[in-house]
Amino acid sequence: GDSRDWPALWKGACGLFCPGKGVCPDSLSALQKCVEQSCAQLVKEKLKELKLVLVEPGEQPEEEVDECRRAEQLTEMRSQCQAHISSFDEGLGSFLDDVVQISEIQIPSTVTFAVMEGLELQLATALQALQSSMPRVAPLWPATDLQVPSWKVQRAAINAAIALEVLLAAVDPNCERGSTRLGTALKDASTSGHAALSEKATAITNLLQQHVEEVNCTWARVVVGAGEPIARLGSFWKLADDEVGPACGWGSAKFPAREGEAKSVAVPIQSSAFVFERLTFASQSLASAKLKGSAPAAAALKAALAEYFAAAYEDKPSDLARLKRSGMSHLLQWLFDLNFLHLSLAAAASPGAAALQMLRGLLAQTESIAFSDPVDRVLYQDLLKASVNNHVQETKVLLAPFFTQSPSFVSQAQPGVGRSNSNSKPGLAAPGIAGDENEGFELQTSYTAPLRPVLPRFPLLPVAMNVNARSDLDRLRSHVPKPTYGRNR
Repeated sequence: GDSRDWPALWKGACGLFCPGKGVCPDSLSALQKCVEQSCAQLVKEKLKELKLVLVEPGEQPEEEVDECRRAEQLTEMRSQCQAHISSFDEGLGSFLDDVVQISEIQIPSTVTFAVMEGLELQLATALQALQSSMPRVAPLWPATDLQVPSWKVQRAAINAAIALEVLLAAVDPNCERGSTRLGTALKDASTSGHAALSEKATAITNLLQQHVEEVNCTWARVVVGAGEPIARLGSFWKLADDEVGPACGWGSAKFPAREGEAKSVAVPIQSSAFVFERLTFASQSLASAKLKGSAPAAAALKAALAEYFAAAYEDKPSDLARLKRSGMSHLLQWLFDLNFLHLSLAAAASPGAAALQMLRGLLAQTESIAFSDPVDRVLYQDLLKASVNNHVQETKVLLAPFFTQSPSFVSQAQPGVGRSNSNSKPGLAAPGIAGDENEGFELQTSYTAPLRPVLPRFPLLPVAMNVNARSDLDRLRSHVPKPTYGRNR
């Protein structure tokens, strides 16, 4: 038989010379097992000599820097992280090459498992050091006293997020920078067919994903708390009912009548300044942070924004039914904002699940109160959904990180009845009555200054005007003495 397949050879010999007694104890197998365990222990000790540093310890960046310097610092962060991980990967590759050379034929599974345990220990140690360097940021909901974080705090959070993004890219076997020895080792372990090795590779991947989510959520909370908003939610609730439309830039929907002129209904066509300002600031912050793999960062931003809006909307009017009796404008705009947030914040990271659930409950509660009258429900429900979808199509480039991997946006963006993808689309039919031209509606958006038409605050003073002012000016010019040259006598 094959001398390299010693277990099969020994089993055959036992059956030949000791029939009926099974497989006898094998001194060579025991010795081989002892050697493999010793090699595994040696592998663990050698792997401890490799040091994985994700963030430089003891850094004290300056507090006040301009935007150009901030961009330079972010580029330096990524370069340093890539250099650290490349150095660790080179050391790991040299170590694995030595192990293969010693084994000559095939690395035993015991030794491979020891390599994976050593990698897990190295990664856990590096991630723990990364967590200790990060700022401590509390969730934004329930509401707390928010303080604008300094650039030092923001820089530490961004540095951690960049470091984990670079590490996650190195683990990915399909990395755009080429495969790494670390990623190849994890891939080989997961596809080895050995149950223990596959479980260990999965555990390492889950450990990385868990820390990526935690670090990105910390960074996102810092980003959302760093902005100083101009628009305040309290200003929206202080508007009179007839001021909401002009202040929020409402449009109109025209319903063709069977006889006479078309009927026009005022309807929200864009999110309020309070909502849109926060979303655009977060989208801009994601781009300026230079996070290339933006999917985990975008999910973390959605979670932080969900917490922010959940905390802000706790300060809503206590009696929405009473608010409706004074007019529908506030409720319609608020329903528009909640529906828009439902689409833009879908697929958020798990820490924002409770806040998202609160926003969904608030949407259902507000909709039940606003559309308690069947006439209002028939008039506004489908119209509001079409208007929200139209706004999504208009802002999907500016707010691309929130819509790229949103299942709600994908389903909402599918062509169907009751939806409009342009500023004005005649004959847009409401659901259930498609095909009837008289029952469609046309969304019309006209962007005007958000000012209420009022009388001038300071009336003009009745100043008398001299009709002969032009002739007097000409007469004065004709009497100007001409300059004389020479000595005065």
